[in-house]
Amino acid sequence: MTAGSGDLSHITRVDRFARPEPALPVPPQVRAQLAARFGLFGIRTAVLLIRAGVRDSATLAAELTQRSGLAELRSVLDVQFAQRADQLKAHSRWSHWARMPATQRGTAVDRLLPRVRALLADVHGFAELPLLGRLRSGELPLPPRESAELHRLLGGSGVAARPRPRLPADADAATVRAAARDAVRRRRLRARHPLVDRATAQACLAGACSGEGIADRFPEPPTTPLTGIPPSRRCPHHSHHFCCGEPMSAVFRISAPGRRRPRRYRRNGRR
Repeated sequence: MTAGSGDLSHITRVDRFARPEPALPVPPQVRAQLAARFGLFGIRTAVLLIRAGVRDSATLAAELTQRSGLAELRSVLDVQFAQRADQLKAHSRWSHWARMPATQRGTAVDRLLPRVRALLADVHGFAELPLLGRLRSGELPLPPRESAELHRLLGGSGVAARPRPRLPADADAATVRAAARDAVRRRRLRARHPLVDRATAQACLAGACSGEGIADRFPEPPTTPLTGIPPSRRCPHHSHHFCCGEPMSAVFRISAPGRRRPRRYRRNGRR
């Protein structure tokens, strides 16, 4: 097998590729090892890459790794499982507690069951996983820009709060909160669009829920009540405030063009 050979018919089956015939520069034992390690797809791809101009082993290995999808697989495993390991472990333990036999009723575990069931009801983190898979496969008819934004918002680029709305790691809480609320608003607008199908609308609503969770992690600081403002005084003669001696004590009546004369009212409302 040579890179310049134009016939690839012998790279169609493993047993045929490892036969002593036809005579090739590579021994049959080496060909069998190559087929076991790379498969026929990897061997054919390597031959095509060599024909395209790849001359060193490092470049060939990098090109084969890129075309194998190994880097994407590592990213998926890291984002969906490694970074969510604590959540997955906690959910497994909570599910075990929720299935405690009836013999454990009346113990301290029984008092924790309502809290455990409430935690198990929050399954949004697990709802994000199948949606990420559908976004990667292109099942949802979204524009590329919106699909990438929803993918990040659902945790496809990391489960941390700041990477989801595409913010730097040093972004302050106010910036993260504002970006998350803006993402929630846009996802909800897309979900309410009359031409959006049901699956896409559900995915957008799930993204809005993820944005709300990010905003909840960064609550607004408590407001300080205003000081120095005197309490309002109610007029003893009328039901409204600031009357009889206050700036709005007089009810004006037009007596002449360009001239106003105050007119006060008694308690019964007459002059």
